[in-house]
Parts: sequence; C-alpha cells; structure tokens
Amino acid sequence: AFRHSAVPCWIFYGSNHPCHRFPIPYYVRPGDIVVADGTGVIVVPGEEVERVAEIAWDIAKGDKRGRRSLYEKMGLELDETVK
Repeated sequence: AFRHSAVPCWIFYGSNHPCHRFPIPYYVRPGDIVVADGTGVIVVPGEEVERVAEIAWDIAKGDKRGRRSLYEKMGLELDETVK
C-alpha cells in the first residue's frame, strides 16, 4: 500500500493514470482501492486488498479492546464502539 499525508487537493482521474503525489509515480489500476480523508490518501493494490483488510480488521479489534479497557478503568458505561 502506498500512503501520502496531508494531500491538500485530490483529483481522481480514473484508472491507469499516473499519481504523482506519491514518492514514486503509481498507476491506479482497476481493482485498486483508493481511500482518502483529511489526513492523507492510501492506494491499496487490488492483489493486496484482502490481506490489507485482514490486517486492518486485526488492528481495529485491538483498538476496540484497548478502548474498552479504558472505559472500564474510568468507570464509563460501555457503548456500541467498545462492545
């Protein structure tokens, strides 16, 4: 996966166009996943999507466990974000 932080403006022209905002030019291809928010852009090559999703899910589960532990230590009521 390639990631670039603090992209002020992102214009997606479609697939098979060079993306020069990355450290190296990268062509976004059909099947690639492009995700962007206020902190950056990430392109996951199509052949890596399943593996990246598995890793991301594992990280999210760990985050949920950590937040749940903090809620419990602080005596806060558990909500849907930590159940």
